[in-house]
Amino acid sequence: MKKSVLFTALMAGSVVGSMAAVSVVKLDNYVSDNAGVYTSPIFYLAPGTQAPGDVYVEVWGGKDASSLANLWAQPIKATFEDTTGDGQADMYLFDVGKVAELAGVVAGGDATFKLRAWTGATTFDTAATRGESATWVQKTASWDKDALPQPTPPTDVQVMNPAVTMTEIVPEPTTIALALIGGAALFLRRRQ
Repeated sequence: MKKSVLFTALMAGSVVGSMAAVSVVKLDNYVSDNAGVYTSPIFYLAPGTQAPGDVYVEVWGGKDASSLANLWAQPIKATFEDTTGDGQADMYLFDVGKVAELAGVVAGGDATFKLRAWTGATTFDTAATRGESATWVQKTASWDKDALPQPTPPTDVQVMNPAVTMTEIVPEPTTIALALIGGAALFLRRRQ
């Protein structure tokens, strides 16, 4: 009898444990108010400025600034909005249409986020034009993904990122000087 009671208690505990809610955030900053005004773009472009081409985004999140991890396995391609009708992108937004889990964050609790954006390369580290936001804290949603029937992922907790300033990464003058000295040395050695 004791064995069956213990087995039943263990089974009930495992079912409850597997149906625990997790902390999630929707990988989406495509937020507009009722008037169609977008409220949280990655960045704006000055009027008449040519769009830089493909812009990629990574959303990093975690319990605190020291535990941030990339929340999506691949770079998110941002889309632009032409809000003035001049054929130019005024702002860049992103929408994966999915939620990401935040390890170590209490379901529905606060989490820390950071956004990285870049253009001209396939990764942030190799991009000549890139930028990072400051970290910010926001609420997450609580979602029990193991419940039956399967619940719809929350859509009300979106990444409300601050703006990112992307700047062109220019090599330091010492790097250029060393390259020139090395080239001159090779040239002189070849002449002798």
